Amino acid sequence: MGAIADGVSNVVPDFSGAAKSVWDGIVDKADWGYDYVTSPIPAQLIDQSIDEIQAKSPEEMGHFLVDQTTGLVTAELGGVLFEWVEGVGSGQKEGLPRR
Repeated sequence: MGAIADGVSNVVPDFSGAAKSVWDGIVDKADWGYDYVTSPIPAQLIDQSIDEIQAKSPEEMGHFLVDQTTGLVTAELGGVLFEWVEGVGSGQKEGLPRR
């Protein structure tokens, strides 16, 4: 009987740990579902962004435009450099891509 009691006492903590893990997973999915259902739709996010841009002062708008332009230039240069490095590594005769 001692072996059976020991076996049951070992299973109970394992079972309770598994049950807690399952419960935590259910709660996590419920939280995600609630966040998804209550989040704004994309059209609302676009409208909020437009409102934020319209509410900017001239100085804030200048900072915004400089940030956006710098980001676009950086992305474009990064893309050209990536294509150049990729072209050199792939055995093309010319490193720079033709556009």
